[in-house]
Amino acid sequence: MNSALSAIRFSPHIQAGGWSARSCVPTSLDGRFLRLSREKLTGAGRHEGVLLPNGTAAHITHGQLPHLTTLAEFQQGRECLIEDELRFHEFAAAFARLDELLAKSEPYDPLFNNCEYFAREVMRGNGISWQAVVAVGAIGGIGYLAYKNGGFNSALEALRSVAPR
Repeated sequence: MNSALSAIRFSPHIQAGGWSARSCVPTSLDGRFLRLSREKLTGAGRHEGVLLPNGTAAHITHGQLPHLTTLAEFQQGRECLIEDELRFHEFAAAFARLDELLAKSEPYDPLFNNCEYFAREVMRGNGISWQAVVAVGAIGGIGYLAYKNGGFNSALEALRSVAPR
């Protein structure tokens, strides 16, 4: 088993979704179309990408356009989780979406064109970033507190009052 393969596990929600009979370590990635995630290099959140059936990874990162790379470069020495897997009959549509995203060459944007959006758009055609949704919600909440309590300093004080110590 190669080192890249030994650092890939099934996500717990996939195991709960009916794959629990499989080993937590896949025996082969050959021919599989997968959405993978790993810990971000900053440690805050997960970085997502797509593993293509030929073993190439596709992803987008801060400061780069969407691109193809090796699985090892995507992993950056971190364990990956398999978040989603396509069935063979879904491959053609996913490849078409990937080709379109690569051809567009839209740069990384933390809210509208991030790694999670990219991976979900390739896999299912429904690009959404739940990490961005949560971040925007938090920013909106802080803005509301600032408005409601008379300014930014009041919002910070309100946050400090409910923050765990």
